Amino acid sequence: MTTRNDVKQLVKNIENLAKEMQTKLDGTSDLLTVANELVRNSLTFVFALGELSVLEQPSVSKGKSMTVVKAASKPNYHNKRDKSGRFVSVS
Repeated sequence: MTTRNDVKQLVKNIENLAKEMQTKLDGTSDLLTVANELVRNSLTFVFALGELSVLEQPSVSKGKSMTVVKAASKPNYHNKRDKSGRFVSVS
């Protein structure tokens, strides 16, 4: 489970990596290692922030109702084609 402290730590890591990237851009050192780590941390931040926002939203049991999705009553047209190439019902 993601907490606000986890997200804060990711932001600090991203800030440090961005500063390191700026200093490496001025020199002739390897940029890809830092750039890859910066991207990885940025993506982790996006997913952690999404998880945190879902966890902090009011739960479904507080007045919201859930809709149960049932199997479709229509015919199944999944990957079955007739001789002219059109999708056909699978029975």
